[in-house]
Amino acid sequence: MFGAGPATGPLAFGLCLTRLRALLQLHSSGMAPPLSALPPPEKPKSPAARVPVLARQMALALELPFVFVATIVIGGGIGYWLDQRFHTSPLFLLLLGGLGFAAGLREVIRRISHSGSDRGS
Repeated sequence: MFGAGPATGPLAFGLCLTRLRALLQLHSSGMAPPLSALPPPEKPKSPAARVPVLARQMALALELPFVFVATIVIGGGIGYWLDQRFHTSPLFLLLLGGLGFAAGLREVIRRISHSGSDRGS
């Protein structure tokens, strides 16, 4: 469909038949290697593997700032609410805002390292 994966449908079946016919001719003439020496057939790629690398990188680049800011805003918002409730003006805001920053940084690093390991497969 995208042109990146192996051929499918009637074309793939025709290519398999052509390859099989050529192997049988070589084998009958005694020139072919034993069947155990042939490489195993390719496994079809998963749908996620067909997505172009650039599209995945762009999606990650657009997603990471929202993840990072959201963790800080949520932590700071809860801290602000606790400060208003217990009259402890910037204590919980700074504490939970800092925890939100650390959590956001950790999540960004986790997602970047996870996307880097996907590239090799």
